[in-house]
Amino acid sequence: MANEFEAAFKKYQKSPYLFVKELVRPPMITHQQELVLKSLEKNRHIAVKSGHGVGKSALSAWITLWFMLTHPMCKVAITAPTQHQLEDVLWSELKKWTNSCDLLYDLFDIRKTKMVVKDPRYEEIWFAVPISVRKPESLQGFHADSLLFIMDEASGIPDNVFEPIEGALTSSGCYSVMFGNPTKVSGTFYDAFNKHAKQYKTFTFSSEESPLVSKEYVQRMRDKFGYDSDVYRVRVLGEFPSGSLNSVISIESIESAFNNEKYEEVPGEVSFGVDVARYGDDETVVAIVNGNVVVDIARYRNLDSVEIAEELERLYYIYTPSKIKIELSGVGAGVFDLIKRKNIKCKKIAFIPQAEPYSKEFADSMTEAWFNLRELFKINILGKSGIVMKEDLDALEQLASRSYTILPNGKFKLEDKASHKKKNNGISPDIGDALSIAFYEGKTGKLRDTLKANNFVLRGDNKWQDFPRIKW
Repeated sequence: MANEFEAAFKKYQKSPYLFVKELVRPPMITHQQELVLKSLEKNRHIAVKSGHGVGKSALSAWITLWFMLTHPMCKVAITAPTQHQLEDVLWSELKKWTNSCDLLYDLFDIRKTKMVVKDPRYEEIWFAVPISVRKPESLQGFHADSLLFIMDEASGIPDNVFEPIEGALTSSGCYSVMFGNPTKVSGTFYDAFNKHAKQYKTFTFSSEESPLVSKEYVQRMRDKFGYDSDVYRVRVLGEFPSGSLNSVISIESIESAFNNEKYEEVPGEVSFGVDVARYGDDETVVAIVNGNVVVDIARYRNLDSVEIAEELERLYYIYTPSKIKIELSGVGAGVFDLIKRKNIKCKKIAFIPQAEPYSKEFADSMTEAWFNLRELFKINILGKSGIVMKEDLDALEQLASRSYTILPNGKFKLEDKASHKKKNNGISPDIGDALSIAFYEGKTGKLRDTLKANNFVLRGDNKWQDFPRIKW
């Protein structure tokens, strides 16, 4: 075994690509993966932004195995925004490729939280570990002659995690590799492609060009969101979002809410926000929230007022909300009247989109509701617990694409639905409307008070945003 290790060490130390091709022997090494592997021959710091499905997790595992084999007494730290990404994706990928090669299997032992050399003498000085972003202090004492840092989904990793890593990068034996969907236009990952681009070898990989991504997926994303949408730019093309200057809510803050393992849930009331549609392209959407958590988003098409009211009654007995808030425009008025007649023991609130808002800077209450939602999402960027929700690309597109204008009187005015649909591939922002209504509380809203108690300031003038007049 010693002779076999020495031969492999000499042959592959300077060629990660040959190591993967000849020793790991995966069924396919894509051209994109090959470029990264070969770039490690000359570059120690690499950043890769890409669309989904291009093989980043496999590449992370291959690079880890190459480094562990060819850099004795090395230390490897692998981090990602969520434990799911670390344990269920990256760590399992590492086990998969280790088990596929007899030499690697005989040399290394992959435990639940550590990969070590199968020799007790070296276990504490030659290893790879997954490190949670919740414990960045674990990176503080990371020192060795040979270091490798792998950061997956790097856009979602808080900047304080990068601080100890950047301190170690001064070592001549240190390597760092960042992979990620380019969801944010700020932070360390973004800077690697912009003001710090000279310090990194950078790559941009489109899902369109990867043989690992089905053409059906690419076409479905294009048909659903449009080629010019930020969702398509980020999730398929691997480009940073355009970040329209007049978008109400940034794609960065919404994506941050998807990394919900980073945040704490703020207990609160269960509320329904209901955006009512009848027939046609628009959907009836019921956003169900509990405190700062989006519990569910229920979507329906082609229901009449009676059917919508019956569905709300059914959802009431599942979630027992304290408030059901219904947009009082169009057929919403009929649904609200029907709900009042049902034996539902909670507050029924008619949200009036064109009502006069509390704040004089907004044209109407719906505009103010969206800007309130914007501020709650923005808290996530600060690393605090704003809105927490599971990943939902439809919600992402609808929320990030809604824009606003400034009227001659200086007030903010939300873009109307017809204009939004015309500019956004026929997509109506129904999910966004429902969420904005659901999170839109009165002046004594429990979520607002809880956040205020934790020193979360929503307004730049250090005053808490008032909420619009709603009919109780």
